[in-house]
Amino acid sequence: ESEYKRFKSEGSSAGVCSLPAPEMDVTIDDLSPIADPRSSSPSRLSLFQDTVTNGPLTKHSHTEQVMMMHTLKTKLSKYQNFIDKAFEHIAQGSDEQIIEGCTIVAKVMTKAWMFPKISHDLSYALCDFLRDQNYFDSLIMNFIKAQTCEP
Repeated sequence: ESEYKRFKSEGSSAGVCSLPAPEMDVTIDDLSPIADPRSSSPSRLSLFQDTVTNGPLTKHSHTEQVMMMHTLKTKLSKYQNFIDKAFEHIAQGSDEQIIEGCTIVAKVMTKAWMFPKISHDLSYALCDFLRDQNYFDSLIMNFIKAQTCEP
């Protein structure tokens, strides 16, 4: 709960939309599920070491794999709850709530990409979650409905 409040309070000022782009030294192929031969299965919780931050795949001990899987599952659950709360804000429909919710989702996804060793699996699982919950569809509907106007 305190981490969610931190996501909510850090730099999210209602009415002002200023999201700095995170500095990442990766090519688009590193971020593409099409270019990634490891993401062929529909379940992205299969555990691989993150090649974006740590280089080529290495063998992990069974204990390390279990710890990484546990971390992945707990972070995934926690971040899914943050995203659910953010979309509750977005569903309220006011400009401030939409900006607040989008800011929280952006921060959660940025933090997921920076998490050591599991960032790839965590981020892709969160993308699957966003897609499965139809959150992008609801966000698009917010912007194309008749009551939405530009300032």
